Amino acid sequence: MDINIIQTNIASALRMSFSSFHRFLITLSCIIGLFYSVTWLTQIVRGVIDGQSDSVLNFGLLGLGGYALWQQRAALKPQVAEDADQLLGHGLVICGVAVFPLIRSSISLQAVVFAGILLGLALSHWGLGFFKRYWSPVLMLLVAIYPNLGFIAIRIFRLFTPHMALERLMAWLGEIGLKAMGQQAVAQAQYLNLPEGSVEVGPGCTGFSMAFTLFGCSLLIGLFFKLTYKKTLCLLLIGVAISMILNIPRIMLLANAAVYWGEDSFHFWHDSWGGQIFASIMFTAYYYAVMPLIDPEN
Repeated sequence: MDINIIQTNIASALRMSFSSFHRFLITLSCIIGLFYSVTWLTQIVRGVIDGQSDSVLNFGLLGLGGYALWQQRAALKPQVAEDADQLLGHGLVICGVAVFPLIRSSISLQAVVFAGILLGLALSHWGLGFFKRYWSPVLMLLVAIYPNLGFIAIRIFRLFTPHMALERLMAWLGEIGLKAMGQQAVAQAQYLNLPEGSVEVGPGCTGFSMAFTLFGCSLLIGLFFKLTYKKTLCLLLIGVAISMILNIPRIMLLANAAVYWGEDSFHFWHDSWGGQIFASIMFTAYYYAVMPLIDPEN
């Protein structure tokens, strides 16, 4: 491409960016969005490497929410915000742009501030009526921009359950499974004791992460295929049941690996490779379990 054409396009883009205060704020928001997207993708990749699977929810929500708004682009084009909405939206954007460079050490605060910037842009561009009419895709997009949804979900779950309840349950179920295989095992609180040693069922071994992922996938499938509430609820229950049931042999395997097979074996099954293997098994079982509900003819 000719260098003059590139320079002309850049100059034209700059002139457009500074042609109004609103467009100037859009430009600043895009710059902030570029920085945050790098942080967001980095966090997502790290989660995948560590064996987490909830990133599928982020991309799924982004896709569904973005597509829903894209379908309404013709209706949104003539919509204009009132002066009060535009003033409030600009205030949100300005505050977000000013605060964002000061919170680079916290991914959670970055997500909250960037969400505020997006809300401010939408409010200043389309007005308050935009949120009343398109609250569902807006909510999907706001949830999707947080890169570690499981982190939030487990903390909400713990607010409404007894201390270490899921860890104790998994230790007890692991005891039952090991005894069914002819091994001696005793569960005490969150600890699973074997004759040669004991292991602790920690927060990462409860199966909650897998259950949350399948719960979210079920919700995405229900929205995408526009299933009835009853079918969507069935998908949710199937997803949670599969994840919790399959976590029992995982606990049994990790207990044997920790006590009998050596540290290397334990780290293999506990860390990223083992996590991805179990996730693959889980998604495969989930696929065959829910397909009759999604497509009864198959």
